Amino acid sequence: MGDTIVIGQDLTQLDSSDGGFSIIFQKDGNLVLYDNQSQAPLWASNTENVGASCKFYSEQSGDVRLGVFGPANNYRWIVQFSGVAQAGGSYCKMQVDGNFVIYDGGNNPLWATNTNATSPINDAVRQQVKRQHGAHAKKPQHAEHEVKPSHGEREEKPQHAEHKPSHRAKE
Repeated sequence: MGDTIVIGQDLTQLDSSDGGFSIIFQKDGNLVLYDNQSQAPLWASNTENVGASCKFYSEQSGDVRLGVFGPANNYRWIVQFSGVAQAGGSYCKMQVDGNFVIYDGGNNPLWATNTNATSPINDAVRQQVKRQHGAHAKKPQHAEHEVKPSHGEREEKPQHAEHKPSHRAKE
C-alpha cells in the first residue's frame, strides 16, 4: 500500500509509514482518515453511497486534482489547484503525524486534512467522535504537521467525520 501516491494513481488506501494512520477509499464510496490506535475516523469526504473511485490526476491545463467520482465519472468531492502540474512532481502523502497532505513538486503543501495528531482541533474531533459513536468506533477490517493551503481552489470544502463510516468486509 505505502504512504504516497503520485499523479495518475487512484487512492484506495495509504498508511503512514509507522502504521498509526490510514486514509481509505471505502467500498461505500467514502474517503475516510482513521487513527489506527483508537480506530476512530478523524476526517471524511462524506461521499458515502455516491462515490465510485478516488483519483489523483492532472489536466492539460496544468490543474492538479484529487477527487471522489461517481459511477458516471462526475465528481462528488474535489480539491483542485490551478497551474501546479506544469512543474510536475505533485504527490499525496499520509504522514506519521496524522495529516493527509497534497504537495506540489517543490514539496510545498497545497492542501491538508488538518488532522495533525498534536493539534487541538484533532483532540476536539476525537472527543466528538467518541461522544457520537462511543469509545469503540472501528475502522474497516482490511487491507501520517499541520499545514494550510498555500494557493489553489477548492470547489467543495471537506468536513471532519460527523458520522460513523461504514465498515468494509475483511479481504
